[in-house]
Amino acid sequence: MKILSLALVLLATAPLASAQSVYPYRFSDYPKLSQDERETFTIESLQAKTQLELDLLYSQLSAGPIPSGPYDGFVKFDESGENDVERILALALPMQLEGWVKLVGTNLWRGKTFNKVKGTLTNRMGLIQRFPAKVYCGQSMLDSRRESIILDYAYGDTIPGYIDAFDWPMTRKGLSIRDEIRMVKPGLYLGRAYIQGLFTLNFLLHSQAEADNAEWTEVCRG
Repeated sequence: MKILSLALVLLATAPLASAQSVYPYRFSDYPKLSQDERETFTIESLQAKTQLELDLLYSQLSAGPIPSGPYDGFVKFDESGENDVERILALALPMQLEGWVKLVGTNLWRGKTFNKVKGTLTNRMGLIQRFPAKVYCGQSMLDSRRESIILDYAYGDTIPGYIDAFDWPMTRKGLSIRDEIRMVKPGLYLGRAYIQGLFTLNFLLHSQAEADNAEWTEVCRG
């Protein structure tokens, strides 16, 4: 496991993966979406969007409040063919094994549980809670005009409950994962995951309890 993870880290820093994506648009050309517009989105409609559409949508969202409690998670892979990590996996793993890795990751991950008071989270992996991360407001790696909520695994080893034998691959000792999310509407967030600073995949977080009780808040705050 460590050997594979470290190999991916080395590949992720290679020239192939260092090229910056060139977008055929400017985010500043697209204004922030209204609450009425954002209310129309569902998990299904977001999963049906292309990567370009998700990038544009993310740039039109505000961070919203830091989530609280358990959120169900849904993975949405970048199928544009421009994803550096996708190319790395294709080079590093046979096609069948690459598909198996994606399948396992998708089926094991159930979502995230946020501790809003402590500014931390853990991931729901089947029936267990693992891979802690710090949660704070910060700058987006896609669009720096507006804040995002940052889910930072790099220093997860400083969070109580961290177990090195299980949790190290997400930290700076391994892949140095950094997620960021913005609120689509109360209880629903669109997220972006990065490995070593390279965009990897999209994900959605949903809490029906938060959707029923939370008020609209545009600003990132605990």
